[in-house]
Amino acid sequence: MQEMETKDLFELPGFSRYLVDIYTGRIYRKPTDKRTGAWLKKTSANKVGYCYTTLINDDNELVRMGLHWIVLCAATESTKEFFTSKNLQVDHKDRVKSNNNIHNLKLCTAKQNHENIHNRKKPGRLNQEAKEVILQEFAEWEGKKTDFYQQQADRHGVVWQSIQYMILREGQTV
Repeated sequence: MQEMETKDLFELPGFSRYLVDIYTGRIYRKPTDKRTGAWLKKTSANKVGYCYTTLINDDNELVRMGLHWIVLCAATESTKEFFTSKNLQVDHKDRVKSNNNIHNLKLCTAKQNHENIHNRKKPGRLNQEAKEVILQEFAEWEGKKTDFYQQQADRHGVVWQSIQYMILREGQTV
């Protein structure tokens, strides 16, 4: 690595081709005989707010992983499987799922993670008329399902999962 500061870069267990900046969430691909070292393209948040990337592990398998797990595993020199086997999750302290600075991440149980959700919309209820309109509009929708869920959730003041579950549940009986 030519003139690159490596003090804040950590190896990701099981992924020896990469180094992780645990403060920015950026990933550096180490140089090889055939390739020069390079920073991977910065990832953007998905519809739910998490950032994901796909890496090649030491068994040459493609693995899709959240940046929150990548940062935490690199910082602790442990694998995601180790933590998940103990039923632990990664919590974003500031509730911003794209903020993957190691100081913003902590391990917790699922119960602890759900107890501290305070920025969530209050659960709303869809009346029968709204359900029928949503189902009709969904039947005519040609875009991505997740875009539809989010659009309807914003329109009706509920979380997008409420729309998804309603469509899966009600859509089977209509």
